[in-house]
Amino acid sequence: MTYSLFLDFPIRKRIIRFLISFLYFVVLAPPKANANLSDELAGSNSKRQEFVVGIGEKRSYRLIIHRIVDQNSLRNGTTFLWITFPSQKVGFRVVEAHFTGNPKELYERSFSTSNLILISGGFWRRDERREQKLPLGLVLTNGSKVSPMVNWTEGGVLWGDADQNVFISRVANATILPSAVEALQSKPILVYGGLNDIRKDSYDHYNRIAVGLSFKGDLVVAALFGASGDGGGSLYEFAEIMSNGAYGGPKIDRMLALDGGPSAHLYFPTLKLHFGELFGDLYIPNLIQFCFDCE
Repeated sequence: MTYSLFLDFPIRKRIIRFLISFLYFVVLAPPKANANLSDELAGSNSKRQEFVVGIGEKRSYRLIIHRIVDQNSLRNGTTFLWITFPSQKVGFRVVEAHFTGNPKELYERSFSTSNLILISGGFWRRDERREQKLPLGLVLTNGSKVSPMVNWTEGGVLWGDADQNVFISRVANATILPSAVEALQSKPILVYGGLNDIRKDSYDHYNRIAVGLSFKGDLVVAALFGASGDGGGSLYEFAEIMSNGAYGGPKIDRMLALDGGPSAHLYFPTLKLHFGELFGDLYIPNLIQFCFDCE
């Protein structure tokens, strides 16, 4: 009787399949991502930092930063941050920029001594006839209308009066009072009436930034950034974080997203701290300054 040193073909085939599966799942498989970003940010693998932003003890507010530190997660390095300002003590101003170039340069030269933070603003459009880029949607700064309202089916308007009262209204039923001195139209509405206003998750992960109002009327600025150029998360995830109360701040009544992706940026002048793109050649139509006594 003779014995073959080679296995039958069906047996060899099964062994090869097993080895390929073993190599992929044990050696080559990428880290597993947790589908629930809220849980990861609140979990044991999230590093929390706290900074003081402001001028003096009575004019200082807490900046809270959560960063996922987990090599086994595709969310590793994702950063979520938020800051709250009491109603009427802090207002905002829309600043025309019409800037193309290095974002870091623009933000660092655009602040005044009363500024707590500067953030990216609204959207823009290209005017092919005049070969220039222009703001898209309502822009009101210091009482002057820079750009008219656009008849969107979604989104809202962030607006405020001279007494630093701040409001967020849906575009569909936006009532901008004559007392408004600052306004910016953007989209979409993330939270409305305390509920997630994004109907479903599109899984489009980009950097995100938004301005909201708590049920007490306090201002809340929040942002979500990915690591190494990766997007921070989807609009649905961002809205879920802000509406479920798990982020650790006040209960949100309304929140409006601003232009995201590479445009999303925050700068804290007193800390000399940036979040977002620092270099590159970006067009920035406008900024929003948050300040004690907006000049």
